[in-house]
Amino acid sequence: MVEEEKKKTHTILIIDDQPLLRTLLNTRLEMDGFLVYEASDAFSGLDAIRNVSPDLVICDLGMPKMSGYDLMKQIQADPDLTFPPFIILTANYDSLTRIKGMELGALEVFAKPIPIEKLMETIRKTLSTK
Repeated sequence: MVEEEKKKTHTILIIDDQPLLRTLLNTRLEMDGFLVYEASDAFSGLDAIRNVSPDLVICDLGMPKMSGYDLMKQIQADPDLTFPPFIILTANYDSLTRIKGMELGALEVFAKPIPIEKLMETIRKTLSTK
């Protein structure tokens, strides 16, 4: 039974330069049974995507050195990577941010502070089909 539960566990990667937000999301996701990895910037997030192959990525847009948008473009341009479902988080939410994120393949774009129950609902719906 334990082996079956492990097989059902989905892996989520959180990429955000705010340690407190990563910790809060990690705690909530682990409470819901997800295996969670964290990255503090887009470069380490890209490495994690290569090494972990997450089932879903929660990614901040506004990070130093490489934005969440640029990260999404890099993943899509790499023929050795599969583009995982992406949920974008941003402190600068507006309709253009949402449109650009969706055009790049994001499932959803959430404004910070994050509506946690809507985020969790989106995650559950997305991963229930995997």
